[in-house]
Amino acid sequence: MNGNPAVCHNMTCDLNYIEPDATITGFSFDTSSFVLTVTGTNLPTTMEDMQDIIFADTYCVIDASSLTGTSITCTLESDPVCGDHYPIVHAARGYLPTTGLSA
Repeated sequence: MNGNPAVCHNMTCDLNYIEPDATITGFSFDTSSFVLTVTGTNLPTTMEDMQDIIFADTYCVIDASSLTGTSITCTLESDPVCGDHYPIVHAARGYLPTTGLSA
């Protein structure tokens, strides 16, 4: 698909690869309040542009007023799972890349 590998049923694909225009460049997590802050470029600025955020195998409730284009803040719904984790940000146009982050 547009030069990218894809697997499609019966080899009939009508998918188009869309180059991401937003990137996650960093994140911080406050263990006492369960607040996650994701920073980046061209991040969604409205709730209509967002789907969900998952961190440490736990869904995060997005603070709509925090959607600034360079950061997003959310609060985990329950206790996070132990370990090193990266935020999974699912916007309306797909998952945002987190290349280069370290936990």
